[in-house]
Amino acid sequence: MKRKILLLLTSIWLISSILIIQITYSKYLTTLSSSGTIGIAYWNIVVNEQDINNNLDITNTIELNIPETDYYTNDVMVPNAVGYFDLNIDATNVLVDFKYTITVNFPSDNDVTDLKIIGYDEYDNHNNITYFSNSSVNLERNVLAQTNSVIRVYVKWIDDDGETLSDYSQVLNDVDDTMASVNSGTAKINANIRFEQLQ
Repeated sequence: MKRKILLLLTSIWLISSILIIQITYSKYLTTLSSSGTIGIAYWNIVVNEQDINNNLDITNTIELNIPETDYYTNDVMVPNAVGYFDLNIDATNVLVDFKYTITVNFPSDNDVTDLKIIGYDEYDNHNNITYFSNSSVNLERNVLAQTNSVIRVYVKWIDDDGETLSDYSQVLNDVDDTMASVNSGTAKINANIRFEQLQ
């Protein structure tokens, strides 16, 4: 009987010890779960009234404007005409500063081979034109959050006999230009805009 009592007391002591140890260690092993919310900066850039999040191709929004002169009507490209197109970058709904890189050029298979980008302006008044002699534009600028930028790119149909454009590998070609006019050819412009958040 002593043995049974001793076995019973030992069992009670062992169970109590395990419970005490478990309770003691559970204080240090307790886990807590929680959740919260973090605001994410809004990134909604609009180019020429097209949201770039929903539409990565703005081909139909670039319009070449050619002011009328005594020699030709408006919006018609002819030799020696100067026109422009605007890229309106609306970042009023962007909450982070970013950088844009704009590349504009003419494809090699253009019907009119004597088109040249002669300059650009990136301000609303368009009185500060930067002129250059290469065949493409490559602009890179930092933009503050919640601002607008208007970049105006100027294009000219060069028509000087025998002139070689300094940065072109081609000689101006009046025959190709004439054929483009006779065949109702088109002039294409490639514009690529890349946006990148500043760190």
